[in-house]
Amino acid sequence: MRRSLATTVAALVLALAGCATSDSSRSDITEVHLFGLPVAINLDNVPGADAFSIRIYASTAQQPKGVSIRQGTLDIVLFDGSFPPNQPITGKPLRIWSFSPQQLKALANENRLGTGYEFTLPWAGTPPTRNRVTVFARYRPKSGNPVVSGPSAISLATR
Repeated sequence: MRRSLATTVAALVLALAGCATSDSSRSDITEVHLFGLPVAINLDNVPGADAFSIRIYASTAQQPKGVSIRQGTLDIVLFDGSFPPNQPITGKPLRIWSFSPQQLKALANENRLGTGYEFTLPWAGTPPTRNRVTVFARYRPKSGNPVVSGPSAISLATR
């Protein structure tokens, strides 16, 4: 009897541990990190900034390095102007670019930080009117809440 009780307890512990492991090993993206140049760039021969360049990494609770985005949508959101630190970003975005996992494959690069996505995005047709822009990344999973990066302010003084 004692042996069967110990076996039953051990089996129960293993079963519960297995359930916890399968729940916690989900590959849901929990963080999005945006790294950008501090200044805008000029892509044409006309003086003045017309684009910005950023790199984005997505990570999970189990994988702190960048992981591939295999579902959902990644948005890059651009606002005209800069915002005070720790204040909500309000107003209508100047521009939003949206990327599916299929589109992101062409933008993916591997490095020591893991899988990252490199973007050079012109604001063609929607130029900023201020001397800075603010950009952030937003991952929208197929279900659940979006995951948003911290904002990055970019000067329009060209590089």
